Amino acid sequence: MTRDLVPVADWLRKRAMAREFDDSTDAMDYARDCSLQDKTLGLYIMLTRNADKFWHLVMADLGGKSRELSDFNEWIEAFFKIHLDKVWFQEDQTAEGLYRYSWFLCCDDNWRPVKFSQWNETRGYVSMIPREMMPQ
Repeated sequence: MTRDLVPVADWLRKRAMAREFDDSTDAMDYARDCSLQDKTLGLYIMLTRNADKFWHLVMADLGGKSRELSDFNEWIEAFFKIHLDKVWFQEDQTAEGLYRYSWFLCCDDNWRPVKFSQWNETRGYVSMIPREMMPQ
């Protein structure tokens, strides 16, 4: 990839900072505000802040196909920069059969990044894996 992804990541991060994603009726508007389609790469990209205090980056192939996880490395670095050691990963498939890839950066109550184990002590999430353990 030859283009600089940091300005795009910063733009989405700024939009996500406007509020936190929750189960309210305006959640879909927030998701639309915090997403884009990269037609050059064929990707849907969304970055939100969740009310449970984590950044949630979602990427999916616009055609619904499975992707090599290494295809996303530059994006992950652009979004999470110096906190890559704290990023967790989850892959799933929607009811429609589309592949969706999610990365999470957990934070304390002041939105400072923390290790997943510290964040998870009171939450009990079990389906995420550390980024460094992702299949290649």
